[in-house]
Amino acid sequence: MSSNRRSPLKRYPQVDLLLDFRNMTGFTLDAALEEIQFNRNHAGDYKRIAVVTSDQWLTWVSWLAGVFARADVQRFPDVDDAETWLA
Repeated sequence: MSSNRRSPLKRYPQVDLLLDFRNMTGFTLDAALEEIQFNRNHAGDYKRIAVVTSDQWLTWVSWLAGVFARADVQRFPDVDDAETWLA
């Protein structure tokens, strides 16, 4: 069975992403390296990445991942500001 419907990723090759790290605990260097590898494999898939956190380590890792993903990465103190930026 074939379908003429196009995949959303074909219609919108780049997506926006909201990452809410406010309650994240136990982020390790291994997790950071996995995040960077994931973003290298999906370079060009993201247009903007909004990161909600007050943690400087997570802010830095998110920015670095955005470099590999070639996305605009911004940090926000709360979800409302992040959603406004992505809208």
